Amino acid sequence: EKVTIRIARFLFTFFFDSQNQILRPLTNSNFVLDFFRYRSSPYFTAFAQYLKVKKVPVPDYDRQYEGVTKYYVFTKSLHGYDKFTLEGATSSTPNTKSLQYIHDSDGASQKLGRGNYYKYRAVNLMFGCNAGAMLGMSSFCEFNSWRKNQLLSFYDKVVRVVNDLAYKTCQAKLTKYRDYYFMPQFEVGQQELIDVHFYTYLIDMVSMGKAPNALTQIVHNVNSVLVQFIHFSTQHRNNYDKIMSLDQFMSAKKYKNFFAENFLSAEWFSNYIGLGFSEINPKEKDINSLTQTVFYDIDLMRSQAHRQEFAFEKECINQMARSNLRRFTPMFDDRQNASQKYDVAIKIGHGYTYSKYNTLMHFLNVVECYWQNPDV
Repeated sequence: EKVTIRIARFLFTFFFDSQNQILRPLTNSNFVLDFFRYRSSPYFTAFAQYLKVKKVPVPDYDRQYEGVTKYYVFTKSLHGYDKFTLEGATSSTPNTKSLQYIHDSDGASQKLGRGNYYKYRAVNLMFGCNAGAMLGMSSFCEFNSWRKNQLLSFYDKVVRVVNDLAYKTCQAKLTKYRDYYFMPQFEVGQQELIDVHFYTYLIDMVSMGKAPNALTQIVHNVNSVLVQFIHFSTQHRNNYDKIMSLDQFMSAKKYKNFFAENFLSAEWFSNYIGLGFSEINPKEKDINSLTQTVFYDIDLMRSQAHRQEFAFEKECINQMARSNLRRFTPMFDDRQNASQKYDVAIKIGHGYTYSKYNTLMHFLNVVECYWQNPDV
């Protein structure tokens, strides 16, 4: 009880605490423009009511605005800038010169799914799905970042489909597992990052069958674009080294429907593995199982991995399966289950900071926009 009371009072005196002589000024226009939105925040009322029930004085939150604006009055120069340019929306990549394409699976998972992943892109969609490029991912957070990285390469092709997805998801009241996806830098800032962030959440909701038809159709529409960039084996023992044409794949309802519902979800990678050589030559025009990464049925590869084949292509694929299957399959063994119960732990004192977009993470935006999740 003492802790919750202290947290509530802390939120009410975050910007300006006269008692402890603390000032945390938010030095951008968002504070001035958005401050009084707190009056429509249900969580503001909840915190205030909680303190009243506990017979604790409720700090006057309007004094926060007065304290910070006084600081603005007396501090004439808040920031210094060297150069100023007028541009449109900021790209998700700092600039084109800093974007590096990955041609080698060695260390690819760290580059595509960890801290500096926005500097890197797989040379194509299928090489990003190469088992060797995915090995090394140690958490769902890295897997989700890897998916965002893959999707950013196609954002210009699907922008009309995924635009304003954050609003549509909230309208549909989808909340299950929502906290696992929360990353402040993807909830605010560049629009493409926001869109792909909410799209990865939608991928898993559709895969588990928990999304309404309107949102399910969004995933189908995006996958109808991505299907043009994948390579899929025939999945037959006699010619699994051959790649299906797009027409063949689309005419096979079993594969087409599963792809439309599950591509890039954990369910997809628990059924199919991307196998190919650890290096790729982007200038190679010949497309086959030796020059590109191809999706193979995991059960088929388990049965073929230790067989000797006289055909060179098949023997290469079997060797790739032997090298990767044992390490790849445990990553996606535990399938997502919407009925699973879970507890959320929030570290007190670690959630109030500035994001890399200089947006303050405090209860007026984080709690109201994100903690609508009833599971929290």
